[in-house]
Amino acid sequence: MNGLLSLGQHRVWKRMAISWSGARKGDWVLDICCESGDLTFLLSDKIGSQRKVTGLDFSNEQLSIAANRKEHWENHATRTVSEHW
Repeated sequence: MNGLLSLGQHRVWKRMAISWSGARKGDWVLDICCESGDLTFLLSDKIGSQRKVTGLDFSNEQLSIAANRKEHWENHATRTVSEHW
């Protein structure tokens, strides 16, 4: 849906957000409100496999989607967690 509504621009916006995050190779990163993990996995690419990106979200359903997508991102040091409010 994002691709259709933004005419593919959402991919550029996500890469720009990662660039602006200031995350560097070797950092530990917390992605708050990670939803289905798009930025979480991009952050993982940026920091490398030596460290971890933790995704946090209100929705267990979104975290479940992120966890399923993680299987396609082999060798990435990410983990998904949920917080009950």
